[in-house]
Amino acid sequence: MRDDEIDELKRMVISELMIFMTEDPALVCRAMRIIFIATYLERIADHATNIAEMAIYLAEGKIIRHGKDDRHDEGYEKVRGCESRR
Repeated sequence: MRDDEIDELKRMVISELMIFMTEDPALVCRAMRIIFIATYLERIADHATNIAEMAIYLAEGKIIRHGKDDRHDEGYEKVRGCESRR
């Protein structure tokens, strides 16, 4: 799964739980716990993404953090005078 997919899943969980909480206020405490869990899991996914990006950079010298293509990486190499490792 991509980071954007995890973010969307969290938004979906929160949206559904908001509906449940408005329909039955007795569920607020339980729903809030689930929202916190969804937030924590999304944050774990963010950390995992960051670790993977750092590992790719260390292994290949490729910066993938700022986009889905290599345009940022190529621009960085030109500005910094780095040689490409491709």
